[in-house]
Amino acid sequence: MNARPLKITITLCLFFLSTLTGSLRAQDTGLEDANSSPGRMGPGQGRVMAGGPPVAPLFNIQIENGRLSLEPLKDKPTQNPWSATLARANSSAPGTIDTSIPATIDNLSKYMRVIDTNLNIVLSPDVGNIVVQNLKLNTRNVGAVHEAIAVASGGAILNNGGGGGFGRPNGMGANLTFVSGRSNTRPSVEVFNLTGYIQTLGKVDDTIVREKIDGLLKLTQSTLVDDMKMSPGDQPNFKFHPGTKLLIVVGKPEAIDLARKIINALPGQQPNAKADLPLDSAAPPDQK
Repeated sequence: MNARPLKITITLCLFFLSTLTGSLRAQDTGLEDANSSPGRMGPGQGRVMAGGPPVAPLFNIQIENGRLSLEPLKDKPTQNPWSATLARANSSAPGTIDTSIPATIDNLSKYMRVIDTNLNIVLSPDVGNIVVQNLKLNTRNVGAVHEAIAVASGGAILNNGGGGGFGRPNGMGANLTFVSGRSNTRPSVEVFNLTGYIQTLGKVDDTIVREKIDGLLKLTQSTLVDDMKMSPGDQPNFKFHPGTKLLIVVGKPEAIDLARKIINALPGQQPNAKADLPLDSAAPPDQK
């Protein structure tokens, strides 16, 4: 067999293998560069990983003593409400310019929108000025952000899971809804022990007691309508249980507050005579 054609064939094979290997290495390097370059897609745009969905933006929330740090935004190219302050901080000696703001729910919402411009945030009218005192959080999960803020607010924010679905993987494009956990529009319940007042009525039957309680409730309702201008539809519900001498009031906080003041002013009642006081259902000494 002629050795020369064989050598030429081997040489050509080695050449093609070398070319193919170099091409594959170039493609691998290109993928690594695309995935490892920070900030290529900017805030609010997750990085695209090879063979996978976009990665959600990272929420870095650092709150201490009611102040939200803006340090995580110093390298963000996108304009934000604090761009001027951050620009001065970047050009000055470290620590000379305060890069923190009050950690109100309003400021927190703006801060998160800088990190993720696709995030939808809804605030109820009474939560914007609520301040979160202390919170350290690094997460890509929007639901975890809402839960942490609800806990850190001490219940001032209702823990409702965020109030929205997750439109993209890992919480990207999700909705956040902040609602007050102490809203005046939410009904409250309070239970009063009327034993002291009923004992002052002396030896009377249940009919008289019922009439006195009804008069008490009518006084409360008329005061709410005539003096506090509460609509009839917002009137509280009253339930009196003769056996335990308990009065249950369900309604708005202002209605319950008025009922408390009237009940505490009754003869025989102790201030703040709620049901957590010992029940005294014994008959007065003059009753047989």
